[in-house]
Amino acid sequence: MEKLLYFVGGIIVGSIGTLAALGFTEEELDEMRQEEDESL
Repeated sequence: MEKLLYFVGGIIVGSIGTLAALGFTEEELDEMRQEEDESL
C-alpha cells in the first residue's frame, strides 16, 4: 500500500514539474499543493 502511495505521489510531483516547465506560475502551483495537502 505504501509503495502505491509513493508511486502516485511521484506522478503528482512529476506532473507539477512538467506543468511548471510549461509555464504555470508559482502561485497556481502553490494552490494545487494546498489542495493536495488538504485531501491527504
